[in-house]
Amino acid sequence: MRLRRLVAASAALTMVVGLGAVASSFADAPPDSFLVANPTSLQLDVNPTPVDPAYPHSASVVVGLDANCQNAISATKYTIVPGSSAFVSVSPSMSGLLKCGDTFTFTVTGTAVTAGSTLAFDAVAKNQGLQKKIGGTSISIVVVDSTGTTSDCTTTNTCPPVTAGRPAAPAVANALINTVDGLASACQKNRGKNWRGDVISMIANNMPKPESVKDDLSVYPTDADWVNFVKGSLGSFHGLYGLCNNFVEPSV
Repeated sequence: MRLRRLVAASAALTMVVGLGAVASSFADAPPDSFLVANPTSLQLDVNPTPVDPAYPHSASVVVGLDANCQNAISATKYTIVPGSSAFVSVSPSMSGLLKCGDTFTFTVTGTAVTAGSTLAFDAVAKNQGLQKKIGGTSISIVVVDSTGTTSDCTTTNTCPPVTAGRPAAPAVANALINTVDGLASACQKNRGKNWRGDVISMIANNMPKPESVKDDLSVYPTDADWVNFVKGSLGSFHGLYGLCNNFVEPSV
């Protein structure tokens, strides 16, 4: 039964992580504090030299926990991990350590046309108890192509919505820690109070390049293949499970 729950959770992750915050989706109760993004929507252009100032190629998004942060995690620090999208790239792949009142600026760049999609941001705390107290957010995205070279779709009213791509490795790792029985304890062993941030940072620093390879079906034919890569093959430490003291999934 546990294995079936794990498989279902992993499959759900790869399909919907771009549509919502991973941490909040697995919490037993609503978080006390949520990330807030400014702006809450972006209109971008695939073209590096856009023709319309209203559709820049790249734009900044400032993200941080809301005013309830002190009630949720007090002086504890946290990090922010962007979700995955087939239509934009996000830099950097995660924030530094933040405290309540801090914000972090991400750069979002249009890479593929969509008339409507979302980009998630996930708040990552140092342990499971605090993780349940903070939630993520998402912003709306529209991307056009004024070059006319990569798509016949150049205006928002003619571009059909398309499903977002697979989640980046840090988002996969964070969701696995939240859902796999015993994994959080294994990751925490022999690490300090910021164990979760340390683990997610290691995963982010060892992501395969370019990051878009996660969506390459010749490399990872299925969503499960990508999740399994993050679990057991990423980096010289043999994936998240190797990093977390050679964790072994519970048997059925």
